[in-house]
Parts: sequence; C-alpha cells; structure tokens
Amino acid sequence: MVQTTQPGYCVPYTGELCSAYLKRGFEEIHLKRNSPQQNIEKKLDHAYRVISTSDHLSEACKPHVLPLLCHYLYPFCDETATTPTPRSLCRDECDLLSQSICSREYRMAKQQKLMYVLLPDCSKLPPVGSTGWKRCIRLNIEKHPSPSVNPQKGGLYFKSRFSLVF
Repeated sequence: MVQTTQPGYCVPYTGELCSAYLKRGFEEIHLKRNSPQQNIEKKLDHAYRVISTSDHLSEACKPHVLPLLCHYLYPFCDETATTPTPRSLCRDECDLLSQSICSREYRMAKQQKLMYVLLPDCSKLPPVGSTGWKRCIRLNIEKHPSPSVNPQKGGLYFKSRFSLVF
C-alpha cells in the first residue's frame, strides 16, 4: 500500500461487491485518508440493496448501477501520476446516464439528498478532450445504442461493458 502526505493512497481492492469490476488485473483503487475499504463496502452494500430492489429502478438503468457506484466510490489510481491520484469516471458517459438512461433515478437521488454521496456530479468530471478525460474510467455505455425492445415490459435495454481509456 502506497501512503504519502497526500489526502489519499492506492491499495488493491479487497471487497466482494465490486470484485467483477475492480479485480481486473493489477489496478489499485484510490482511497481517501480515514476511509477504510470495509466502511465503504458496508455503505455500498446497503445502498446497492436498497437501489437494486427499488420499484423505481428502470430496466434500462439497472445494469449500470453497480459499475457506476463501484467506480465512483472506488476509483482506480492513476498509475502515471507521481502521487496517489484517483482517476475519474468519464464525463460523457456520466452525462448520458444522468440525463438519459438513468435520468429518473438521478432526479430521485437528488430529491433524497443521496446525489453527491452515491452518484457523481457530472459537471465536476474532466471535460471531454481534456487530459483527465483521456485517463477516465469508461463504463462503455453506448452513446447511440441500438436498443432492443422488450414488448412484455414496453422498455428498452441498453448494453454496457466495463473498460478503461488509456
């Protein structure tokens, strides 16, 4: 574990809930000082259970919830930085989720004052084309998805797969 005088440090992810997204190779996650993984994991587990069982969670948004939460609460460390630095989610994908695919869920989180605890403020993420954006964590949400229609539920399904931008 790398510890410095900076406000955070890099360490391997040791939890279970996000292991499908965070134990993909040798990437370490960035933690803020005084934020042990166990505490974050407990809060995340509780929040995810509440969110994933909600009647208000749309089918289109559902597959994006856990990857979004995991990468927002446990960002990968930027291995090119000289001090422990977290990488951000990609602003374009954050905007797509908050303004389109999961817009209803974002509005509800904002009303319940959960917005900035569990979900990123997209306007604070690095702008498209910037250096920070070039190193962002991609969830691979299709910008112009070819949705498949489920006539039984009358809904659209969007595909998502995790990857990184280098």
